[in-house]
Amino acid sequence: MRFPHVEQESEMLRLEDNQSVIGILRGEPYEYRTHWGEGKSYVCSGDGCTFCQEGKKSNFRFRMEIFLPKMGIKILDQGYQFYKSLREINEKAPLETRVIKITRKGALRDTKYFVELMPDEVNPALIDKINQLPKLKMDQGLTSREIPPYASPDFSHEFETIPF
Repeated sequence: MRFPHVEQESEMLRLEDNQSVIGILRGEPYEYRTHWGEGKSYVCSGDGCTFCQEGKKSNFRFRMEIFLPKMGIKILDQGYQFYKSLREINEKAPLETRVIKITRKGALRDTKYFVELMPDEVNPALIDKINQLPKLKMDQGLTSREIPPYASPDFSHEFETIPF
């Protein structure tokens, strides 16, 4: 069998250590909460959330679309400190018409993201063009523990004669 190498292009913005991007935010923040459990992150389902019922604290997260000139529209997914930085910048200069620079420093659990407002405003005609690009699905890839995992059908009886 041949399995050619396939690049899967993600709509999520992923940065490496010391990498920066320059872009323009679009739309409103999509806010949600997550819990850490069972070795991964789960979306808090609100009322009736089993993590909340177990007394586990949830963490604030948000997503926003960001236009990157060489990559198109991507989804920026960050936590409270980054949200707070954007909110503070937005109070000084509306982010809908400004370019920002996002930089990642560090790796794994020692990662920090920094946001910097660039000096120039963006031409309104360019903002209109960006806003005409298709919207992305902001809840893509978010999973809740409340959603039952996919149960694979049991075909083991069909393979009883194959010597594994």
